[in-house]
Amino acid sequence: MNWRSAVSFTVLSFGALAASGQIGPKPTQVNSLTVADEVVRYLKPPEVSTRDSKALDRAEVADLFGRYRYAWRGTRWQFCEIVSPLIHRYAIFSFFASGGLDDYSKLTLLIERETGQPYLIPVQNHSMVGYPRVEDDPHNIAIFNGLLAAESVHPESATDWLRLALLYLNIIGERHQISDWEDASGDSHPGMLTLLPRLKNLDLLPLVSCESRKCDVTVFDLHPDHSHCVAWGLEFDSHGVPPQLNAVSRELRPLAGEQR
Repeated sequence: MNWRSAVSFTVLSFGALAASGQIGPKPTQVNSLTVADEVVRYLKPPEVSTRDSKALDRAEVADLFGRYRYAWRGTRWQFCEIVSPLIHRYAIFSFFASGGLDDYSKLTLLIERETGQPYLIPVQNHSMVGYPRVEDDPHNIAIFNGLLAAESVHPESATDWLRLALLYLNIIGERHQISDWEDASGDSHPGMLTLLPRLKNLDLLPLVSCESRKCDVTVFDLHPDHSHCVAWGLEFDSHGVPPQLNAVSRELRPLAGEQR
């Protein structure tokens, strides 16, 4: 597992900004959060509802794995369900399996609860590294936009835009949580409540700006040794209802020596 999967990422609250009702063109830095602002929770198999668990037994799921060249049978898959207050009509699962240091697989599976229709976002397949540019893959963005449409998402505040951005990052395999969390092996990782003071010191709090029918969200991930960070940029079309994700960028940035 690479370092981006081994550290906790930025999940932030826009309480003060949302209260003002104003999201301007000038990027606004967010400097507060609470546990109540958590955008996702990861449920282990015993915590998953019977209805959602049974959805994984459908033949369509195994067929979809095969079309993406994942082996449904014969692979020691582990999974968690990704639960978000934004999502009600879909069950979202994070699947992962490891056959050794150079044999790691990861994907996200979405299942429409009413119809059982599955959708799959490939992240990594029997390799040491993931697929390139997963974040800006038109296939993955299209699935996410379909999700927003099905859920009739209607963001009205900066908090709403932030949650949409962080939900997408979780769906493409970039785990973002406020509270400290444990991975599949039981290792603990710091959440934003732990990392926030350091991010403030490095001026790496997230940014949001909305103008000309679009909203841009920037989220920063800090490398464990604080030598560099990843800047995620998500551009949304805010003109229609529901909104649409247009593009996603990922940029590796070094940190100045004096900041570290």
